[in-house]
Amino acid sequence: MAVNQSDYEAAVTIINSTYPDGPDIDYKAIYDFNRPCMQKYLLDLKIQDCDLSRLNVIHVSGTKGKGSTCAFCESILRHHGYKTGFYSSPHLMEHRERIRIQGRILEKETFAKYFWEVYTQLKENKDPELEGRVGGSMTFFRLLTALALHVFLKENVDVVIWETGLGGEYDCTNIVRNPVVCGVTSLALDHVDRLGTSIEQIAWHKAGIFKPGVPAFTVEQPPNAMRVLEERARNIRAPLYQCAELGRYRQRFKLGIEGSKQSLNASLAIQLCSTWIERHTGKCSSGGGASLLSNQPDYTTVQLAEPATINAKFAIGLEKCEWLGRNQTVAVDGVTFYLDGAHTHDSIQQCVDWFQMKTSLDDKEGEVFRILMFYCTSERDADGFLKLLVTCDFNAAVFCTNAIFKEPKCADQVKKLATFEDSVKRQKTYETLLGNNAKNETSQRKHGDKPFLSCAVRTIKEAFDWIMELKDDVNKMSKSHSSNDSLTMTDINAPAVKTPAQEIHVHEDTTGIDKKDADNDTTTSNSRNREKKVLVLVTGSLYLVGGVMWVLKDLQSDG
Repeated sequence: MAVNQSDYEAAVTIINSTYPDGPDIDYKAIYDFNRPCMQKYLLDLKIQDCDLSRLNVIHVSGTKGKGSTCAFCESILRHHGYKTGFYSSPHLMEHRERIRIQGRILEKETFAKYFWEVYTQLKENKDPELEGRVGGSMTFFRLLTALALHVFLKENVDVVIWETGLGGEYDCTNIVRNPVVCGVTSLALDHVDRLGTSIEQIAWHKAGIFKPGVPAFTVEQPPNAMRVLEERARNIRAPLYQCAELGRYRQRFKLGIEGSKQSLNASLAIQLCSTWIERHTGKCSSGGGASLLSNQPDYTTVQLAEPATINAKFAIGLEKCEWLGRNQTVAVDGVTFYLDGAHTHDSIQQCVDWFQMKTSLDDKEGEVFRILMFYCTSERDADGFLKLLVTCDFNAAVFCTNAIFKEPKCADQVKKLATFEDSVKRQKTYETLLGNNAKNETSQRKHGDKPFLSCAVRTIKEAFDWIMELKDDVNKMSKSHSSNDSLTMTDINAPAVKTPAQEIHVHEDTTGIDKKDADNDTTTSNSRNREKKVLVLVTGSLYLVGGVMWVLKDLQSDG
């Protein structure tokens, strides 16, 4: 079947139409009804359990670090010479990113070809009674999960790294009954409307991927969460192990993904891949040595795993791993963007730590202008995120929606849009937090009498333009000031972003701290005439990070 760009666009348009939308959507009913729907889809596609078993699945659930752990697994096994399939979510820019072969996203033509094979079969075998029930209609994640299984079988992969979408017990991916090994990453409260409001309820759902006799691995967890994982593993009769920390290995690893928590994710990936190789080949991953897995596993308690016996290909896989949008740095036209799609309290804190660590050297030189670019989805705790972010002591902040451009340029850019009013609300919340932070006598002010400029805009492109114009104004004013002058926000004109509705505020610091005293300013005249380093933290949502990537791609196309 010949396919082209229009076939891909039409495919994504259909996928977009299957996103649940509207104020009366029962998301919990959809989640709870995933299993019967997936069973029907696989029946329509003539995919049986024996077919799924030959995919040799590594199944991973968790709240934080699922994608990074899976990316490490994929890279490790690919560098061992295995043909890998990788299913992940969400995507940053294009839906086809979710399905990868050998670490590469599918070409548009390939994605479209497989999509139409699957979608045609599902539509021809549509069950009106099933789809008429609450939660029974086709959803994008059910459709993409069925598509991924179809692709991996057609591509004849050796192994599938299989990331859950939401939860575990009732997740679409849990249609796989015979994985080779399972993993649970760090747990925290998330998706409470569907998974429950306690860490124990979250853990119960995440442990739903455990299977009888299939080894499962996890990392250090909150005690209440670990007790639930242990109980679930015991009831299911799945041997459960807590991974050895990365520091216990003789080797020293360089990780391809930055961030303080990545050592935790890497330790889990090592155990998952080592166990997969052992179970798949009947040999330890080093080619010899003692087996991690006991012939008589203990189902009654969590066992502490010894460091896996590994070879050099593990280190290569960890170092060569790439996972965009997480602790990623991009330099563009005099601005350094720090991209991290953090969207939970713990991941936002990790993002803050990473940003402060990465920019600490620049900060010591005193030639820094920090900007926050923020968006998060409506169900997230925006106020809680901003309380953590305010400690970064930004000079300016811009708040936007998830709309990338005023009008989408392709089907992958079409989204269920957030409201501009949410952006304005978050802008005002941040300014309130900033004022409270300034009044706190224990607050460490790195920039002295630093007024604060903020803006709320409708699109990510407008936020980007605002930042680039602000960068030009900052550097123009910085160069014009003598060594005895200090640059204040009132010297900078608010960038004239061309948008019909925006909120721009200049928030003056009233702490009365003298800049020279606060910074111990011994900067020379020559250093004052250098351009300031403009550092932008982009965080709150992977949708925001993906939108910034679209803007950067658009600039490259225009250039």
